[in-house]
Amino acid sequence: MSFSATSFPTLNFDQPLIDFVQLDSLVVMKIVKHGDIEFYAGMSKVAGETCQGILTGLISIEEKEKKLEITNCFSTSRPDILADGDDGSPHDPAAYQDTKDTEVIEMLKRFRMMNIDYELVGFYQAHPFGVCFNIDMFFSLVDYQSSQQNAVVLIYDPIRTRQGNLTIRAYRLSRKALELANIGDWSPEVTKQAGLNFSNFFRRTSNCCKEQSLI
Repeated sequence: MSFSATSFPTLNFDQPLIDFVQLDSLVVMKIVKHGDIEFYAGMSKVAGETCQGILTGLISIEEKEKKLEITNCFSTSRPDILADGDDGSPHDPAAYQDTKDTEVIEMLKRFRMMNIDYELVGFYQAHPFGVCFNIDMFFSLVDYQSSQQNAVVLIYDPIRTRQGNLTIRAYRLSRKALELANIGDWSPEVTKQAGLNFSNFFRRTSNCCKEQSLI
């Protein structure tokens, strides 16, 4: 598969990479609730596939550690809900994307007015058994990491969580993958020369949950 170089924005490699991701307990609860509602309600052909949302937070750089603090999140519209127009005609993907972008902007404005962290730091998705790696995720991560290199995607597994093992993992594209995305040449020769393969395309980042007192 080959992509033109103009398909991707110029990427910034100057920002310091984070050591780990810290999730506020509020974020964990909202992701779990959103994922479980959609997954167990069977709201998509592949349950949980379209369950996704936006992450907000900030980068904290201290003397001994650099961390991405994810302090809030909110869900985004699902394409299958908007699959058909009022006249029964198929939904226009471009119109859906415009609607989604408008909703995100309006929500970020509300966050700012309420003095809530409104910097975009990534997105989350729910996938049974963590089966999540695809071309759509790649394009989304390139888009986010082009403006915020430390941006991540959180993958929530509703199956393992229901079995008693809360599973939320953080991923981002590796530096090699970002550099190749900046070039835009995905020929086998260039990919091999860059040393890029399935084991180093995505990078998993350590994450932890920050407990918050309700008092």
